[in-house]
Amino acid sequence: LDHWEDDLLRDHREGDNLRDHWEDDHLRDHREDDHLLDHREDDHLLDHWEDDHLRDHREDDHLLDHWEGDLLDHREGDHLRDHREGDHLHDHWEDENLRDHREGDHLLDHREDDLLDHREGDLLDHREGDHLRDHRDGDHLRDHREGDHLLDHREDDLLDHREGDLLRDHREDDHLRDHWEDDHLRDHREDDHLRDHREDD
Repeated sequence: LDHWEDDLLRDHREGDNLRDHWEDDHLRDHREDDHLLDHREDDHLLDHWEDDHLRDHREDDHLLDHWEGDLLDHREGDHLRDHREGDHLHDHWEDENLRDHREGDHLLDHREDDLLDHREGDLLDHREGDHLRDHRDGDHLRDHREGDHLLDHREDDLLDHREGDLLRDHREDDHLRDHWEDDHLRDHREDDHLRDHREDD
């Protein structure tokens, strides 16, 4: 049972059934067995994991994110077409003309209209509106969101620090280490196995 009063997160685990509710952002996050059903009412994020098949739909920004094999991520509003083939991420924003290609470990992300994301060599992504500061140096991702205070750092395979809610999310190889300091969430993904440990509740 995980409650965030500021961001109004209501996170209820019943058996293996995770009920995760964000009242302000209206996140409805339900995990049933391996099936993640994640609904955000305002931003309309509908995020469904069915086996390995992620169905992620954002109605306002129209994120349609599908994992089928290695295929993922379609954004209709901004027209993101994001396909992962092998380790190759092919990510296309049609409206804002984002062309995001991961070749090897190299993310090449180009947004032409609102040009928000520049990677030159191994470079970086700046979003001024929501204050996303996303910096990749080599494999080193620096992702800072000032509004919701997302501080996301990838150093080699280490990533994700949220100062506001104190999320410590570390990916080592394919091993996700996800640590919530306040509510003491310990979330470990090893191979495809999610190990989620919550210490207080």
